[in-house]
Amino acid sequence: MIGRQNTGLIPGEAKHLIERNGIPLLRDDFDGSSLDNIFNVATAMQNVSDLLKPGGRCVLMNWSNSFPTAYAMLSPDWFVDFFAYHEYEDARVLVVAVDAVHGRVWRYDPLVIHDNQYGYQCSSITTHETRATICFAEKSDKPTKGGFPVQMHYRGANVEPYLSSAKRFRTSQRPQYDFSWHGIKTMQPNISSFSTVTLLADSDATYDARVVAAAAKARWLVNRIRLAIAEGRLMSSIKRRLGF
Repeated sequence: MIGRQNTGLIPGEAKHLIERNGIPLLRDDFDGSSLDNIFNVATAMQNVSDLLKPGGRCVLMNWSNSFPTAYAMLSPDWFVDFFAYHEYEDARVLVVAVDAVHGRVWRYDPLVIHDNQYGYQCSSITTHETRATICFAEKSDKPTKGGFPVQMHYRGANVEPYLSSAKRFRTSQRPQYDFSWHGIKTMQPNISSFSTVTLLADSDATYDARVVAAAAKARWLVNRIRLAIAEGRLMSSIKRRLGF
């Protein structure tokens, strides 16, 4: 688990401290909203990655836009590009809307196909509701590389290793998310102008559907009672049930 004080502010600092003290690298790393409270967040993220052993996994949950107390706003693109640049074995990034009464969940997948050609596209999220980014990633056995990712708009012809990583993430053999317990998919307007962000679940819709169904049942019952009263059958039915 990482915290605001132990992520390190110098590139490679966390890994050097562990190696110098003979502490093994981590199999699992969890961040429950620490990165978004650090000023030098890129270095902190690099140190998080350095702490993981090959095959190690990290789970990261951070605010991605204007949450009142967040220091940094970390978009889903920022995380996916990091995992793609460092050629992680697998990475899945979710976007969660927290303004919704019961929550909505999307997945960001940058891989696009047009005219049988693969491409890498940004999330282009356009709504302003408060959102969080949740990442699940597994580090590969490839050597750690220096440097940092370059944003999609400035890569030019340098599409690798981003594109090959995105293909690997898409074809992962791990089971897909099952959000059937959370809510059904709806026709809610997408939060992105691109197809790279897809709605996985909308528990507000499930809640709304239940409310609508309950209201319809109540209306049906009221109409039955009214009809029984109009036909004079209600009192005779009550007397019969009470044994009169």
